[in-house]
Amino acid sequence: MSKEYFFKSEELLIWRPSGNIDISKISDFVKFLENSILEGKKDFMRFIDLSKIKSISVNHEELYGIASGRRQFASERPEITIKLAFYVTNALSYGMARMYENMLDNTPFDIRIYYTINEVAKFLGVDHSLLIES
Repeated sequence: MSKEYFFKSEELLIWRPSGNIDISKISDFVKFLENSILEGKKDFMRFIDLSKIKSISVNHEELYGIASGRRQFASERPEITIKLAFYVTNALSYGMARMYENMLDNTPFDIRIYYTINEVAKFLGVDHSLLIES
């Protein structure tokens, strides 16, 4: 398993991509996410920390393809609660997160984008210490 994504607890999945984020990195994370759901982890929150990315090599069509797949996956599992928080530190990461949020509008995904860890913790209902890299 990648050190970039892991379960912090049974209810919290964290992904901390770094460097360049491209479609293969996103696809690998989505595969891990979907396998976790298929293995029985149903209701867990997602925290995506984009503070360490330096560049983004994902175009609109690629991101739309990921969003469409996530929309389909969620529609087949209406019992799953989907709460996702992005932590961003610059306009580049905010822009990508916002585009993804728009692509999943009117779905079971409750997606939020924040500039502080405290805001993320409040939204997810967890102690902020769980979100800080150790």
